[in-house]
Amino acid sequence: MIFFPLVNAPNCKGWNSINFFPPNNWENEFKGTLYLYLLTIEDNVWVSHLIEKSNEYKSLIVHEKDVGKISKSNQIKVFCLSYSVLPKTSTELFNINFNSTSLPTWRSSIGISNQTNSSSYQGEIIAFKPGSSFLTFAPFLQFAPDIDNYFLFVNLEKNTKLRESEIFFSSLKHPNNIKSHVLVKNNFVNVIKLDNLDYSKSSLPLISCKDMAGLPLFVSINKITNAISIEHTHPGASFVVHGKRWVAQNLLKEKWFKKIFSN
Repeated sequence: MIFFPLVNAPNCKGWNSINFFPPNNWENEFKGTLYLYLLTIEDNVWVSHLIEKSNEYKSLIVHEKDVGKISKSNQIKVFCLSYSVLPKTSTELFNINFNSTSLPTWRSSIGISNQTNSSSYQGEIIAFKPGSSFLTFAPFLQFAPDIDNYFLFVNLEKNTKLRESEIFFSSLKHPNNIKSHVLVKNNFVNVIKLDNLDYSKSSLPLISCKDMAGLPLFVSINKITNAISIEHTHPGASFVVHGKRWVAQNLLKEKWFKKIFSN
């Protein structure tokens, strides 16, 4: 089941543009009413907030300031589309009555803005299993005195029980030389500044976590012009063309984790 996360970064506000129509015309021909919900965690339960219902093909932009009027929760906030009305609360993430697409996946525009600039990408998130691992390479750092770089580790899990883990930062050339390890939480948009981790233009950051998975986003902000870029990396399995992609993913993680945690 897919969800659309609301993200943010320092001195920026998040927004999300959700489409009430599929990205192709052959996988999903549903033409009835779609319900758009905001899902939040309040007092350790998931809560649904109806944002819009419509039977029209349209897009709706929801801003962080609008969400702030609905919920004051500091945990992750996600949007979802549903064919039917959701219950008000649930002890686990709602089981949504909705058929997504696969070529491509039904996505939203996930964006951040400041006073003068805005940036977004087409994306979605799934609920990760507790204990899942994470591995990515990060070629998106921008090296300039006026640019701040942030890593957003976005985790979504079905259970609201809070747990913590550690994200490890090293490099492709020296995977077991841990530059830093940072505490992260499940069901949070964890924002980590990258500029003080001693990466150089010639290094490729390697980011890993042994027991928590997440959506990896990279945000760069120019402190002079307010220009913003937001990028994301793909899991290793996305580069496997044939065969069992997720088996390949596990093999890649196993090999790299042996290198990273060899000490």
